Amino acid sequence: MHDKFDIRKLDLLKINAIEILMSITQQTQFGTANASLRTFVLCEDQKAKGYPFIKRLTSHMLFAFEQGIKVQVFEFFKQLLDNEQTEKKVEFNDLFYKESLSQFLSFLTSAEDLSPEVSSSLELPVRDAAVDSQAAKIEAYNRSLDYSRFLVVQLLTKCAQEHAFRFRIFAVQQEVIEKVSRLQRFNSRLLNLWIVKFYKAIIKAKDEAFVNYLTKKNLLKTISDIFIENPNKGNLLGSSILELFDYLSKEKVNKIG
Repeated sequence: MHDKFDIRKLDLLKINAIEILMSITQQTQFGTANASLRTFVLCEDQKAKGYPFIKRLTSHMLFAFEQGIKVQVFEFFKQLLDNEQTEKKVEFNDLFYKESLSQFLSFLTSAEDLSPEVSSSLELPVRDAAVDSQAAKIEAYNRSLDYSRFLVVQLLTKCAQEHAFRFRIFAVQQEVIEKVSRLQRFNSRLLNLWIVKFYKAIIKAKDEAFVNYLTKKNLLKTISDIFIENPNKGNLLGSSILELFDYLSKEKVNKIG
């Protein structure tokens, strides 16, 4: 069993390990480095073990309390998802959608904020010495979950922007838009901003099937609800929604506008 000092050292070790991976992608020829990393992720040894490397990284991005770990994994995934045509790109995307995106969606639907009434006796993974009361630990833990949701929606937005048809099929089959929309319940301004950006990425793809889907399911109501509940219409969130509405009007997206 590790004490708090040892656990902090383990967190730092994880951050340093991911930084090494990031430095490989940045210091080597860009496409070659990413292809090499994808080759490792997809190698026969990883396959035989059930792809533990990508599963562990996915888990770290979602459940690590240390924010630095979450951000590093997020940036690493972004790097491997960049839309250049290199070896193993299609195979890696297949694996990422199957293993990571599926786990991300499960997290979005199942990870709820904790309340003091139901979690007073839980041992939480909060290792900040300044956070000593259980109430403060719960608040810190909920902030950590909120940040994970924020990163997940960013990655989903990137997939919507760069994978077009592939993402549309996945989104419809897995009800991705519905699951993202339900995140509005957390009333997080930062998260709501990225919900809007996610919708914007979908609509700007100009995929008629996607537009039909949004209309049939009345999914744009989420954006209207966020706008109505936003007390300051002139802030970044309000401006982003108005920009989306303006785009719908100017582009004459008839089925929505």
